[in-house]
Amino acid sequence: MKNDNSYVRVEKKLEKLVAHDSYDVIALTGAWGVGKTYLWNKLKNSSSKEKVKSSICVSLFGAKSIDEIKLRILRNAYLSNAKETRKLINAGIDIADGLAKKLFGYSVNEGSLVWLPNLLKEKLVILDDIERRVEGLEIQEIMGFLNEYSEGYKVSFLILLNQEKLGDKQKKDWEILHEKVIDIEVVLNPSPAEALEVAMGDDIYKYRDQIERAISILKVTNIRVLKKILVNVKFIEEKFNKAKLDLTYGVPSIVLLTTIHFRAMENPPTIDYIESFNSYLSQKNINPDSSENYWNSILKQLDISHTDEFEKLFNNYLCSGELDEGAFDDLIESYKESLNSREVEQKRINLFKRYYWDKEKTNSDLLEMGHEFIDLAKLMPPSSITDVVEFIENLGDKKMADDILTAWEDSLANRPAFQRLEERMFDPQLRKLHPRVTKKIEELLGVQYPPLTIYEVVRNIIKNSGWGDRERNALSSSTKEQYLDTIKSLEFSELESFFLLHLEWLTRGVPDPMLERGLENFIDVCKDIVGGSEGRLKDIVYMAFKNRNLLEKLSADALKSE
Repeated sequence: MKNDNSYVRVEKKLEKLVAHDSYDVIALTGAWGVGKTYLWNKLKNSSSKEKVKSSICVSLFGAKSIDEIKLRILRNAYLSNAKETRKLINAGIDIADGLAKKLFGYSVNEGSLVWLPNLLKEKLVILDDIERRVEGLEIQEIMGFLNEYSEGYKVSFLILLNQEKLGDKQKKDWEILHEKVIDIEVVLNPSPAEALEVAMGDDIYKYRDQIERAISILKVTNIRVLKKILVNVKFIEEKFNKAKLDLTYGVPSIVLLTTIHFRAMENPPTIDYIESFNSYLSQKNINPDSSENYWNSILKQLDISHTDEFEKLFNNYLCSGELDEGAFDDLIESYKESLNSREVEQKRINLFKRYYWDKEKTNSDLLEMGHEFIDLAKLMPPSSITDVVEFIENLGDKKMADDILTAWEDSLANRPAFQRLEERMFDPQLRKLHPRVTKKIEELLGVQYPPLTIYEVVRNIIKNSGWGDRERNALSSSTKEQYLDTIKSLEFSELESFFLLHLEWLTRGVPDPMLERGLENFIDVCKDIVGGSEGRLKDIVYMAFKNRNLLEKLSADALKSE
C-alpha cells in the first residue's frame, strides 16, 4: 500500500493520537463499510505499543444499557486475556470455575462489574457501532460512562462511527457527544481505488483497471461490497475464460448490478430500466431533471450502450444465488458466434474489396478465396450468406454456392440465436435474401410461431394494441366457417372482447387492409346468425349491433325482425 494512501495516513495519525495522554476520547469517523474496524485491527496487529496491543474492542450494536456495554467490555477482556482478568477479579466469585459462565449467560448486575474500573485502568477501549445501539440507550448515559472512566480511571476511548447512518435524533446526539466528550476526530475518507486495494489484499485480478474505473464512477468505497464485486467478476470471468472470451465489456454491468444489489449506491437505476436499456432510445422524451436522465448519464459513463440477456441472467444470479447455467451457456455461445462472425465479416469485406480493386486477382483466385466460406457459413447471418452466395454464383461456380448454402442451412440447428428468432426479425421489404435463405427462415418461424386461431388474433391485438404478420396472415386467410366455429366456442368475456373489437372496426374502419377479410367474415356470420333460428346467440348478436347503431350492416331480414 502506498505511503500517501488514506489508510496509511489515518493509521499513522491514530497511532500517534492513542499514544498521546492529551486525548482521552478519539473519534474515527467514515462512511459505511470504508474499513474503520479493518484499519484499527491492522494497527493493533502491527503496533509495538502495549497500550494498542492490549486494547479492548466492543461493538455497541443492539446494546440496551450501560451495564450491558460494561459487561461486553468485561467479556471481551476475558476473551483477550483471561489470565489477567482472573487476577484482577476476585470478588467472592469462584473465578477459576465460574467466571466464563457468568460472562456468557448471566444478569447484568454481576458483582464482577465492580472490578471493571480496575481492569480498564489506563487501557484503551474501542467502541464500535455506537450509532447502532438500541434507541432507548441515551447518548447522555454514554457520555457519563465515557467521562467517568476517562477522568476517574485514566481509560482512553476510540469511538468508531458512521455519521451517514445517523437519523435526525442521532445526529443531534452526535453533536452533543462531539462537543462535550470528543477530544479529536479523525476522518477516514478513502477513494474508491484505495478501498479496492484493501478489498483485493494480495490477490491479482485481470480486470482490476475496469473494476476500478467502474467503482470510481459509482463512488463505491464499501469494502464488503467491493469484495462481493471482486468475487462476482472472478466467477463470471472463469466462464468467459473457458470460452476464450474477453470480459472487459461485461465488467461495468457486474459492478453496477452488484453495487445496486447490496444497496451501495444512491438513487440507483431500477433493474427493469437496466435490463431494457438502449442508449439511443433512452435519449428520447426524457425530462432532463428526471431520475432517468441521471441513470442515462451513469450508464453512459460506464460505457454501457445497451444491455441484453447477460444483465438479466446475472441479476437473477444475485437474487437467487443460482446461475441459469443452460441459458448462460447459450449466451456465451452467442457471444462466441458474434465474435467469430465479426472476423468472418472482415473476410467477406476483404473478398469483395479484392474483386473491386485488386487488378491482380482473377476470377479463379477469387473463387479460391471464396472456398473457405463453406466452413465459415456456420458463423454467418442471413444477409452475409446471401451476399457471398450471390457473389459466387455471379462468378459462375453454382456448386460452390450450393455447398455454402447447404452448410449454412445445416448449421442452424446448433445455433441458439436461430432457435429463438424474433417474429418479425427479417423483413423482406428491407433486405432481400436468397430464396433458400428466406425459405429456411420461414420454416423456422413456422415452427417457433405456429399459426394463430381467430380468437388468438383478437386477443393479441387487444393486448398489444397492434398486430404483426401472424395476425395479418390469420385473418387474411380466414373463412366464414372458422369465424362461426370461433363465435360458438367463446364464453362470456371472450365473446364480449371478440365482438367489441370487430364492432369498433365497423365503426371506425379496419386499420390494416390485410385484416379486412376477417371483418367481412365476421359480418357474414353475424348476418347468418341473426337471420337464422331463435336462440340466445341470435339475441346477443342482434343486441350488440343495435346498441351501436349498426343494424344496417346486417341483412334486411334482420331489420324486419326488429
